[in-house]
Amino acid sequence: MSSTHMATFSNTQTVAQLGNKGIFVSVVNNPKTGSLFLTDEAGTPIGAVSSKIEAEIRQTKKISSDYVISDITDEETGDTFKMLHKAGSNDNLIASTRPSTAAVAGSKANLNKAF
Repeated sequence: MSSTHMATFSNTQTVAQLGNKGIFVSVVNNPKTGSLFLTDEAGTPIGAVSSKIEAEIRQTKKISSDYVISDITDEETGDTFKMLHKAGSNDNLIASTRPSTAAVAGSKANLNKAF
């Protein structure tokens, strides 16, 4: 069950900016849930994919260089994770199933160097 929480977006960079720094990400489908999630270069889950871009990614099988990755902080719990989304789609309300905090915290080292 997902819930809606107020969230803060920070450290936002485009996929193109990250690529210029030699940092690459992938979007992977969870075969059990059908949800998409963001992974680092090693395939470790690092965050969520906005529901607003899931259909486009599934159809094109591509991550647009115009998409952005932001650090998201859940203001209720203090948890942070990354999210792939369209620029300007920050309405400060997110409903997300995401990798566990432990999985995200353990895999952010390389991607965090870019921010």
